[in-house]
Amino acid sequence: MSDGRSRKSGSKYKRLREEREEKEKEVIKKTAKLETFFTSAKLKTELDITPIPTILTMTSPLSPNSIPTSSIPSVIQSDIDISTSSKSPEIIDDLTISKDPSKWVLNDTTLDYLLSKDIDQNIPKDFSVTRTYYSSINGYRSLTKLAFERQLKNGQRVFRKYLCYSSSKIALFCIPCRLFGVGNSKFGSDGYVDWNNVHSGLTSHEDSPEHIQSSTIFINRSKLKNRIDLGLQLQIQNEMDYWRNVLQRVVANGNFMTCLELISEFNPFLSNHIATYGNPGQGKTSYLSSTICEEFISLIAKKVFNVIIDEINHSKYFSIVVDSTPDISHIDELSFVVRCVKREIQENTPAEVERFLKFIPNVGHKAKDMLDVVISTLEEFGLNLQDCRGQSYDTAANMAGCYSGLKTRIQNLNPLAIYVPCAGHSLNLVGTSAVESINEAAFFFYYLEDMYVFFVKSTYRWELMKDKLKPDIVEALLMINIERDYVVDKEIVVNTIAKSSSELSSPTLKRASGTRWSCRHNACSAFINSWKEFMETLKDIENNTSEKPTNRRKAAGLKNKLSKFESVFMAVFWTSLLERFDKTSKMLQSASANLEDVVDLYKSLIGYVCEIRTDEMFQQFIEEAKKTKQEEYEWDQKRHRVRPLVCDELEQDKSRENEIVLGGKIKLQVIYFAVLDKIRQQLEMKHSGYASIYEKLNFLINIDNESISTDDIVRGAERLQQFYEIDIDENTFTQECIHFKMHIHNTIEKKPPGQSLFTFIRNQELEEIFPNVSIALRIFSCMAVTNCSAERSFSCLKRIKTFLRSSIGENRLNSLALLCIEAELVSKIHFNDIIEEFASIKSRRKIF
Repeated sequence: MSDGRSRKSGSKYKRLREEREEKEKEVIKKTAKLETFFTSAKLKTELDITPIPTILTMTSPLSPNSIPTSSIPSVIQSDIDISTSSKSPEIIDDLTISKDPSKWVLNDTTLDYLLSKDIDQNIPKDFSVTRTYYSSINGYRSLTKLAFERQLKNGQRVFRKYLCYSSSKIALFCIPCRLFGVGNSKFGSDGYVDWNNVHSGLTSHEDSPEHIQSSTIFINRSKLKNRIDLGLQLQIQNEMDYWRNVLQRVVANGNFMTCLELISEFNPFLSNHIATYGNPGQGKTSYLSSTICEEFISLIAKKVFNVIIDEINHSKYFSIVVDSTPDISHIDELSFVVRCVKREIQENTPAEVERFLKFIPNVGHKAKDMLDVVISTLEEFGLNLQDCRGQSYDTAANMAGCYSGLKTRIQNLNPLAIYVPCAGHSLNLVGTSAVESINEAAFFFYYLEDMYVFFVKSTYRWELMKDKLKPDIVEALLMINIERDYVVDKEIVVNTIAKSSSELSSPTLKRASGTRWSCRHNACSAFINSWKEFMETLKDIENNTSEKPTNRRKAAGLKNKLSKFESVFMAVFWTSLLERFDKTSKMLQSASANLEDVVDLYKSLIGYVCEIRTDEMFQQFIEEAKKTKQEEYEWDQKRHRVRPLVCDELEQDKSRENEIVLGGKIKLQVIYFAVLDKIRQQLEMKHSGYASIYEKLNFLINIDNESISTDDIVRGAERLQQFYEIDIDENTFTQECIHFKMHIHNTIEKKPPGQSLFTFIRNQELEEIFPNVSIALRIFSCMAVTNCSAERSFSCLKRIKTFLRSSIGENRLNSLALLCIEAELVSKIHFNDIIEEFASIKSRRKIF
């Protein structure tokens, strides 16, 4: 049925469609093509266009007609017409700045452009084009790829990033000298083309003052913070970062809703996979079995291990640290640790790093067996023993023996592997020697240990001690509430403490055995802070008739010994002394500690001991002890022993007139001075050993100190070069040190306080200018001073190889230990390639 509207015929619709298409074609013809707004990519690769200077006068305004079109290639004439007609500002890109260094037009625009990008070195793929005949040798010579590498005296190859090849002149150019040189060198002016003497020419050019000065200017100008237009560049960089982040989020769809979609997309998949293939039994592929898990852990550990070995090879120099301990299954595990410098150093992080490699079982404790293991392990890892520049162990005879110890056997193979005794272990031995040489000090720590054992052997006695400590905490909290005008019931406070007892640390007894400073310091500190409560607990046990007579007599004996004023004084004195030694010991245990830190810390402890060895400091400790116990000396209460008279002493009264009887305070002062003298003697002996090693590098480490003269630098450089003659070039090292000192004092960007010189050189990219100084500082940074990293690996060993996993294999133990100890390194590594490799290797046909 018709609706009353007129209908167009088919020809009518066809005609209307054709008219509409004609109109669209007219619009498209009038619209500029997209390619007219961009430069052809083909032109960028085939053409080599340099800016052509145009002389403009004040009478001729800048217009498209004022540019001589005859000097512009016809191929790009249309593009230039379009760009000039739009009156857009000049844009510098790869089209206007040539990659050929001989065609660079040196102006501010060119310099800013080249310094903001990584300049292509244009290394030719075919070096035969440089083939040249030389009549002096009656033969041909050509440029080779070896010219772009520099071999240092230590055998290490460094890539010459400053070289650039010119294809138009078939010559080599030095980029810094080309941009900032004065033109005295061929590398900076016309290009170097003498391929017969290219290696000697490059060596002499690198040592020339013009190259060093130009390289310094190039590095400083390349950094954003040294630019004049710093504010503008930061604004441009912020804009670039903003839009880059926008694009990254657009590509990754990184918004909140997409994150929820991602979670909802992957969680159901994993849940479905576990529900479908979880525990399917043998013959089914699920990727959830323990075998697959172990294989994947092994692959991850292998990659981490390869990263560590690559880091050591990049550093070239390293030090070895070994130590052993028995595990839960009574197998002696030798921990092998290597110290080197990082490949990439952050500005506020140390350059030194100590990497764990593996546990080696059942090596034995003989020096010969340990030497064989060290050599075979280094060969297994592809490391050269001749690159070892340090070794650090404890001072046991099998490790540090001067005739047949491990360090002596290694030095017979490599004299440059300097042995540095473990600084932390040596510091502990200082205190042990001082305590054992003074009977009163040895008895004091014996009584502390005996009291700890007495309480810890019985849970009942331990609870009695803790109950004595709790009221002080309750009263302290009540006093705080009273001062703040709070009204709190005592029962509420007690209940609150009972509920949060795990969060409160009571000053309970600590163990005083062993050689660790932390144990003895904690024991003395806990004893003096809660002396009253401990004595009351011992008294209660003594008076408790339900206790065994043996325990009551033991408590009475400990109370009589430790309640004396002499014991309280010893606790106050040792708490103060051990607190300083404990802080120093913890700093020495850092993996970034170096030889300079060891020398300075030992020297500071010697100064501290000398400062407190005075009558005034002794009296100050007496006053501190009197706050806890009344000053009553046991020695004054005893009957003094009378010296028997000899046969010629007839008059007894006159013979005893000049005898001196020391009082209790004087005897305590004699013990006080004797302990400090013994500690000072041991510290000075240890310090002299470290200072003798540090003396070789002292001038270089403190080269930024203005007090060091040029003569001191020359003498120190010659002495250091003679010792490391296979690593440091004798021809340039002294001059490098002098120039490096001038550079530090005159550079715009000063070395931050606390930053090592090697980190400063690496971050400032000065290794090409000061290669031998960098080598010397790298050797110093690689020198191990403690074996604490090996001892810390024992903690990981005990966490992995437990009673329930006592039969774990060595491969699995080393893989898990490596991933646990080097957790920081593992977090920075991407394992996508391992996932792909693992999936491709383990892909199987599913069995339905």
